[in-house]
Amino acid sequence: YLGLYGGFFHVVTHLLAKSLLFLCAGAVIYRVGIRRISELGGLAQKMPITAFCFFLGALSMGGMPFLAGFMSKYTIILALARLKMWWALSIATFAGVLTLAGLIWAANRVFWSEESPKVAALTAENREVPLPMMIPMVLIASLIIFLGILPQTLYPVLDGATRSILAMLAG
Repeated sequence: YLGLYGGFFHVVTHLLAKSLLFLCAGAVIYRVGIRRISELGGLAQKMPITAFCFFLGALSMGGMPFLAGFMSKYTIILALARLKMWWALSIATFAGVLTLAGLIWAANRVFWSEESPKVAALTAENREVPLPMMIPMVLIASLIIFLGILPQTLYPVLDGATRSILAMLAG
């Protein structure tokens, strides 16, 4: 039960974090017009909300505590530990660390490294994306924090889905 429940929970949290990362990437492309990470840098001062949202999404994807991604990964890891599947637990932990490292590298390169000429050209009134683009990013970021602190909010829905699948599999 716990592994399947954790899998469903992880689908939800991964969807939120990945969506947030894509929205942030879209915001950067929209505002700066550059798609190559190597040509970006120093965006945190120009786009602080986008930088915060990207960093939050990256931390959630990597399974940092008090964020939604941690809670779902913890549930899966707990299920693996109860089943004494140490090899799978090791792989899951290693994958989380690699994910976190890669996304932190990208966040650092895009938002906190030396400012690129294209980023330096952004004017004061041409920094963050328009409000209709910003609202979904902030809402998803808030939901990631909320589900990291109160993961039991999803319990009724995920429990029902888990029990339904298990009942179907049992025949």
